Amino acid sequence: MLHKPKKTAPEPYFSAAIDLLHQVALFIRNEADTISPEQLSDLGDAIHNIPESLIEYGYYFDEKKIRELYLPIYDAKWAKSEGDFCLSRRLDGAISNVKAWLGDL
Repeated sequence: MLHKPKKTAPEPYFSAAIDLLHQVALFIRNEADTISPEQLSDLGDAIHNIPESLIEYGYYFDEKKIRELYLPIYDAKWAKSEGDFCLSRRLDGAISNVKAWLGDL
């Protein structure tokens, strides 16, 4: 990261992905006593390429690759019920919020 040509991700993905990373940080902080090391490792695997997708969009990673190759692996294993922390649902919700926010500007 930071050695390829800079290409910022487009909206609403850019802001929604930042929001998703924020939600992940809050989830880890708030659920630290209940998250297993395996779940934490899987969560890291699912999100570690998001920052690169934001500043070098399309070089290796873009929204499609993040959605198809990374988030579903975590979600299939750890988001089995509606109340579980689900990365794909969180990103979808954040995209809806960003679209509404951008529409209000």
